[in-house]
Order: sequence, then C-alpha cells, then structure tokens
Amino acid sequence: MAEQSDNVLNRLRLAGAVAARVQIAKVRLESSRLKRHILDDSILPKTAQLSHGVNVTYGYSAEAKHIQVLVAFFVSAKTNSGDQGRDIFQIECRFALDYVLSGDEPPGDEEVAAFAKLNGIYNAWPYCREYVQSTASRMGLPPIVLPVLMPGAIEKIVRQGEEQATGEVAEKDEGK
Repeated sequence: MAEQSDNVLNRLRLAGAVAARVQIAKVRLESSRLKRHILDDSILPKTAQLSHGVNVTYGYSAEAKHIQVLVAFFVSAKTNSGDQGRDIFQIECRFALDYVLSGDEPPGDEEVAAFAKLNGIYNAWPYCREYVQSTASRMGLPPIVLPVLMPGAIEKIVRQGEEQATGEVAEKDEGK
C-alpha cells in the first residue's frame, strides 16, 4: 500500500511540473459515435446500469511548446432487471485538448506522460459530461448525469490502463 501511495504521489509530482507551465489553448470535439438500442420509448426502463471508460493518447512537440491530448470517453447503459442486461444506448466522444507550454526548459517524457494521463482526463471530463447529457436528451433518453470526477479516480484509471500494457489508458468503470 505504501508503494502504491508513493507511485501516486510521484505521478502527481511529475504531472504538476508540467501543469504549472501550461494553458489550454483549444478544446474540440474530434469525433463521436452513438447508438440507441431501444427505440420504443414505452419500454425504456426507469433505472439502468451505467458504464463508462476512457482512453488517452497524446503527442508532444518541444520545439512548438505544444502538447496535444486526445481523450476518448465511452458511456453506455444496460437494463438492470428483467431482460439480462439489454443494451439501452452507447455514446462515445473524443476530445482534443491543445496545451501551450511556457518557459525555456522542456519537460521530460515522464512528466509529459503523467500530465497527459492525469490532467487530460480531468480537463476533458466536464466536456464529456455536457456532451453525454445533451446528446442523450437529443436521443430522447431521460437525463444522463455522469458523476463528478472524484479524487483518486484518475489515478485508478491510469493504473488499470498500465496493467493492460497497451501504451494507452483504458478503463471500464461500472456505475450504478
């Protein structure tokens, strides 16, 4: 447990070294995909099992003093009673966040990676929440309110993604 705590603190320290020197220059929706599986409103359940996940990739140019973080969110819902988890909807959205670095000393690769994985998710989450809520409304679904991003949640996402050893961060988090 102490080793895990040290690892979290190290990641925060690495990310903080970059966070202190950047500003978000641009946030844009790169892509989205959605599907409503239950088309008949009369059979939409009153409650559902909500799942969400995230995937982070990034690029860094020391010469341009630019970091681009691509954060893809996956949100879906299934019924939670009666018909064995029937799909209700899926919404995927991918945001590009462009950051501009200040200062002359370029950050290290580990610092940029930690920043992209931690701050990228944190900075993109409000955009995801708004997109999912407004898109669900346009799909004729009841309001979908994603949870607030709690302290420790990003680190959990990063850690689980690294366990997959894909070079990307990916996680499926089952909600209620």
